Amino acid sequence: MLDRFRQMFSQEEIEVHPGEAVGFFQERKDGELEDAREEAEKLRSDSLDSLEDLSKELQILREYDHELETVEAVTSNIARERERMLEGFEPPEDISDFYTELEDLVESLREMSRKEEAVVKEAGEAAGQVFRKVKGVEKQLERIGDYLDSDYRVLEQHSRLEELSKRREELLDQKSDLEEELREVDVKAARSELGEVKEQIQELESDPRQEEVRELQKEIDELEDEKKELRNGILSEASRMERGLKKLLYAVENHDLEMDERGREVLGSVKEGDVFQEPVEEVKSAVETAEELVEDAGLGDRQVRKFREAADELKDLDDVLQEIEGIESEIEEREEELGSYDLEEEMAELEREKSRIQKKVEKRSEERKDLKDDLDEVKGEIDRTVEDVEEILDEAVGADVELSGN
Repeated sequence: MLDRFRQMFSQEEIEVHPGEAVGFFQERKDGELEDAREEAEKLRSDSLDSLEDLSKELQILREYDHELETVEAVTSNIARERERMLEGFEPPEDISDFYTELEDLVESLREMSRKEEAVVKEAGEAAGQVFRKVKGVEKQLERIGDYLDSDYRVLEQHSRLEELSKRREELLDQKSDLEEELREVDVKAARSELGEVKEQIQELESDPRQEEVRELQKEIDELEDEKKELRNGILSEASRMERGLKKLLYAVENHDLEMDERGREVLGSVKEGDVFQEPVEEVKSAVETAEELVEDAGLGDRQVRKFREAADELKDLDDVLQEIEGIESEIEEREEELGSYDLEEEMAELEREKSRIQKKVEKRSEERKDLKDDLDEVKGEIDRTVEDVEEILDEAVGADVELSGN
């Protein structure tokens, strides 16, 4: 007794290759599929015959004679409208679509205004025959509806299986393409390339020549500081003369003192701190002339003394300039020597290469991430497709069907 109970509720377990799901279904449901197709074709044919019968009755109604012209005109109009409806009906091949279109047609055929309903009653048997034919079409519609709720299920399952199988093949192609693209996007090679460049940078940073470069750069910086100090010394002395020169030049402009035009221009440059823009001999000459005139420029003793002290320093301007030129020559020599190492350009080139490869790594990593996301999405849809197929097969054959394989 217990064994019989277990057999009643146990399900057959069947393994089917996903690519053979449609064939398996057809094999198991061959007879039902054929019967369902034949029934669908008969229902469609019978419905079209009913529509043809209706068309004939509408032609009779259109030519209906009545003693009242109004009744005759309205019934003729009702017939013509419905004849146009029938002419415009394009019957789909699929029985489910056919049902939908036929349902809309029947609804349109039955629609009438109150006036039309009143006139139809006057038309008597001619109109009654038309609407009996409409009733006949409605019965055909009901038969199709019953069919769709029962025997059509096997065709619906078969059609859905074909769609799912086709979609699965498309998804498998997409999966294969994505996997091939993933293999082609090689991040490891780019990362290895990046590692090599980083090693080259480290080697260059620890190159013994770097210490020599740093020492040369230090010497250049010290010479630049020395040069700057000498220039600032001259500019500082010129700054001490600024107030005296301002009064002196003012007196010259007012013709209280005399000085040639070039001398005034040079002293103007000295006053503005542009002492290095003028020829050294002209600066020395203009300063000597200024020393001779300064006492008559209206300065106090302290300002005169300060002026002359600064002027004495500027008299050594040529010595200072020669010293600066010597420093600049030393700087140039060391810069040439520094340039011969070419380490800076080599490092810059390596950094550019590192940046280029880093961008390539980031781009490929992003590409791989996007491809993996797409691949996961496709795999998920494949799994869902397989589940849908299994569910249809389980229901159709009354067994536990499992799809296995690729």
